[in-house]
Amino acid sequence: AATDYSIKKKLGTQNDVEESSRDKQSPKVVPKSIAGWNNLVENRIQEAIVAGEFENLRYHGKPLPTDPNERNPYLDRTEFLMNRIVQRQGSAPAWIEFQKEVNNEISLFRQRMRESWLRYASANKIDPHSRNISWENDQKSYFEKTIKKLNSRLRSYNTVAPYVVRRGYLNLKLEFGRMYRNVKRLWLKPNGYTTFNFWLVKKFYNREFLKFK
Repeated sequence: AATDYSIKKKLGTQNDVEESSRDKQSPKVVPKSIAGWNNLVENRIQEAIVAGEFENLRYHGKPLPTDPNERNPYLDRTEFLMNRIVQRQGSAPAWIEFQKEVNNEISLFRQRMRESWLRYASANKIDPHSRNISWENDQKSYFEKTIKKLNSRLRSYNTVAPYVVRRGYLNLKLEFGRMYRNVKRLWLKPNGYTTFNFWLVKKFYNREFLKFK
């Protein structure tokens, strides 16, 4: 039995070498026309059928699974296919992680803007509901630099994200307005505005204001 195995092993090795030698000696045919490529593909398919490579397929005789996003008119076909490939490999598309990072950075920026404004309003006994041009001018340079960096991040994100989830760029004037509105919402009651109380500023400083994104 050991001798038979040894002979088969030697013959198998010799056959492998001969097949490899023939492959190296045989010229590689590169089709020069569409018809040539079609014939090459058809030949490869027939060879695979003969070799049994199409047997025991996972969805043989069964309907293929469908993806609801496949017919989404707002999702580019290429983006859909690439995302599906990545998802089947067990990981999320790269742009999703990028999106989380950018959203966190923007939330942190808005949080710091609120904190800066509340410190200023509390120290100077200013109603935090109202817009304050003096404070805005003092902070303008710092916030503009921060927004410039965030917009650069958004630009990078938009180059890899699908069209429907891309984000617009930040604008300092709009961010000031957004911050004032969030402050006003906190003090608004059904019967009107509450009386400004500096104790409330200190009370909500590290809690309620941080909830607004």
